[in-house]
Amino acid sequence: MPAIKQSVCFNPFTGRGLSPQVLVAAAARIGYQSVEMAPQEHWPLIQDHGLAIAIVAGHASLPDGLNKPENHDRISKTSSSPTATSPLNTASPR
Repeated sequence: MPAIKQSVCFNPFTGRGLSPQVLVAAAARIGYQSVEMAPQEHWPLIQDHGLAIAIVAGHASLPDGLNKPENHDRISKTSSSPTATSPLNTASPR
């Protein structure tokens, strides 16, 4: 049976004082495949540890996001989708 590819979410750990460097190094050591919701300034750190970037925040608020149809136009006008040159597409899965 193939291994399940797991991801770790960035904010619950760094929001409680864990440094991004410690979190990413531990995630790679444990065997996680990717990191979710990390700010763009940490993408190189994540990729340097061989992890993929699974999910990015596309706008400022999760509770006031795409889950509400009235926000669709506002968010689509202010967000851009990843391109072929984006860091989202360059990490190699393990």
